[in-house]
Amino acid sequence: MRKFLGSRLNALRDGVLGSAREAEAFEEGYPTLSFPQDVPGAGSLCPRCLTLLSHVITRFGDGSGCEGDELPHSFSIPASTPACPICKKTRILFDGARAHVSFEESLRRNATEQWKLTWRLSTVEAKTYPQYALPYGCVSVLMTATHRGGYGWGIGGFKIFPDCSKPGEDAGEHGGDGAVRPKRSPGDYPIISSLDPSTDASTSASPQLDFTSTAGSGSLSLVTSWGQECAAKHTQCNHIFGGEGIGTPAKPWFPDRLIRLSTTPDIKSVPVGQEVQLSARIVEKSDLQDFSPDHTGKELQYFSLSHCWGPPPDPSAPLGGRVKDVLTKDKLSAWKKDIDVDDLPLTFQDAIRVCIMLHVDHIWIDSLCIIQDSLEDWQTQSAVMADIYKFAWLNIAALSALSDDEGFINNSRDPKVEFGFRARYSQILGANAAKRNSKGQTCVLLDGQATLVWNAAADLPGASSGNAPLYQRAWVYQERNLARRTLGFTKQGISWACDGFERSEYPGEGSLVEAARLRQTLQSVVDTAYKLVSIKSTASPEQAAIEQQTQIRQLRERFDWRWHSTITAYTLCGLTKQTDKLIALSAVAREYGTSGLTMQKRYLAGMWDIGLLFQMAWITVEGKTTPKRKAVGEEGYMAPSWSWASIEGPVQPRLMFPKPGLIALADLLAADVVLQTEFKYGPVKAGWVRLRGRLNRVKTIGSRGRSLYLTDQTTGEDLWFCSDTVEGRDTSLWRRNIQKVVWVPLIVSHDRTVLSCNCLVLTEVDGCSAGDQFIRPGEKVYRRLGTGNFGRIPSKLREDALLLELGTYPQNDEDAGRLIKGFRRNEENMEEFVLI
Repeated sequence: MRKFLGSRLNALRDGVLGSAREAEAFEEGYPTLSFPQDVPGAGSLCPRCLTLLSHVITRFGDGSGCEGDELPHSFSIPASTPACPICKKTRILFDGARAHVSFEESLRRNATEQWKLTWRLSTVEAKTYPQYALPYGCVSVLMTATHRGGYGWGIGGFKIFPDCSKPGEDAGEHGGDGAVRPKRSPGDYPIISSLDPSTDASTSASPQLDFTSTAGSGSLSLVTSWGQECAAKHTQCNHIFGGEGIGTPAKPWFPDRLIRLSTTPDIKSVPVGQEVQLSARIVEKSDLQDFSPDHTGKELQYFSLSHCWGPPPDPSAPLGGRVKDVLTKDKLSAWKKDIDVDDLPLTFQDAIRVCIMLHVDHIWIDSLCIIQDSLEDWQTQSAVMADIYKFAWLNIAALSALSDDEGFINNSRDPKVEFGFRARYSQILGANAAKRNSKGQTCVLLDGQATLVWNAAADLPGASSGNAPLYQRAWVYQERNLARRTLGFTKQGISWACDGFERSEYPGEGSLVEAARLRQTLQSVVDTAYKLVSIKSTASPEQAAIEQQTQIRQLRERFDWRWHSTITAYTLCGLTKQTDKLIALSAVAREYGTSGLTMQKRYLAGMWDIGLLFQMAWITVEGKTTPKRKAVGEEGYMAPSWSWASIEGPVQPRLMFPKPGLIALADLLAADVVLQTEFKYGPVKAGWVRLRGRLNRVKTIGSRGRSLYLTDQTTGEDLWFCSDTVEGRDTSLWRRNIQKVVWVPLIVSHDRTVLSCNCLVLTEVDGCSAGDQFIRPGEKVYRRLGTGNFGRIPSKLREDALLLELGTYPQNDEDAGRLIKGFRRNEENMEEFVLI
């Protein structure tokens, strides 16, 4: 059958299965049972989906043996919305996934005819769904979209569950019309609470619980149980990093301002779901009437909120037209007495509602707790953003809301998570329930209920951490990485994540929010510190020294990898004000800088002075559309050109620590930045590095297709050029100023069998524009334009004049690793210069 499927894929590749001939071929490939007409509950599934379902069930009806099998559903996803619920859902998932920011523009615009859709089948063990307590699992169908060019991804799917009736129990009951209808069981009409792995299906479906809202009593009862379990069992979730020494907890702390909530009756005694009279006001830590003097030394339980502000109604208006919604100097005194909750954006009202239902009386919301028309207050509060989110007991994440006006609570949710039909498979497919599959096993799925449960994690928009609108916002990156616990709201459900576990209302899909990876890395620092103390006290001095170096190296590698992934993910996020680029990441940077991971090194405009030379080799793949970077003193300046923070596009950073096979071709002599404030992880006014390297002149610039290359003036050899911004792609401007352009060899390395060199491409600028505080008289000053690279396989090394100019290599060796190991760099014609 596998061989036949492959030939069928080729035969049907070029069109929709619409003609009689194609339909006949499809039926031939997937022999099916007869389909009764007008089956009660069958809905409007199309013949193709019914055919594939019958094939799945009759062949893999016992829930085994289908690992890795693929069935072609369609070679074209129709543009019009189909009536079939499976096809309709697939179209929604396909459109949402293709629109995701991670896909190239060419793939987003590509015609649907260029894609094919496949069902990929796998089994799900019964232990994955312990609440069903079945001796067999279910069949999982993953929808996979694949482009003709080879790109593909999973866009969603569904699960086919067998009968949940106990052995010997009557499987059905007769209705008044004489038809046999399925008997209700945990697998029939599955409501959200019974699908939670931590609850008992037989008792969780309490009729008094409300599941029509994502903030209903049913959903919030799950949050309460998750929170209670976390507080009681997860010691790591109670740990707050940032004490005076590695491993020591931080002292109790809470923000300078909070919103205090009070209700009638008292918030602590309000039953879930009960209507209350609510009042809210701002309280300040400095006000003795709001907090007793000794309260600053005690823990105060409060929630925080992560949300998308959304587009302002009038960008030219004061505060972006948000005067009604945000805290200002004029409003502070009035809001300290009372805040009209009904006048707040719906997202804020929803967050307050969640606090009330979870019996929490303090919440921190950025635009309501930071004075928006005070630069001084904004700088003070943004400098402690790390503390605000890491000390919060829980962070509420409005994952799907595109703006504050949308809100994040869905009050009209269908409490059932299944879709499609609820009749027996045997009735829908016109088969005998005792039919056996291809292995001779009884087809239990035919005997079971036809309940299809969608993969909620792929339900777009905003149902997973990867595509949620909230997580495409740069300011939220630090919030999701510092929070101890996160409660995420999508349009269809809620999810929980903490250091101890991840939970969701959906069956077997895990949480739609992730635990803070930064916290996990910081915990590894604490664990390593304890190991070093233990080793020092138990091992010999020689063994202790070796083990200490091993542990430190592992810590550095862990930091290197984590910071690498931090910059990659952060620069994919969007910022309304690009000048916030460094301050929006400052909380995360501060955690790294005070954790011991960086070995107490300095933070320099988004980079670290440890391994700074290697970090400067970062690249961007969107330079052709990235705006020109701002120079020192210009409005909108973000960072010096050698920092990734100087441009507005996504970047791919380089490794920080030298590794075997990675050799520096230049020397870093000094580096410094001029800060805007005293906060060393905040924005900068200027920055510079002094380097010693080889300044090679460029003869010309050219293009091959969409790629650019430079020609070295001395050797006449070419190197590929990757521009940081549109400035580097203006070849006409280049040709007029080619005498100012140089390329500097930075790193030589090998990747398996290839020798390669990474370079910086620079243009000379007037030193006065950088300020005279760090430029020596007559010193050469440059600004970065982009990066360059070139390379050869070892056998072609002698043919590459550029590689030979870098230094000397061992003779008669064609192994890249040994060539690099024996490499000695060329020290001739190296000179000092400044990069700003």
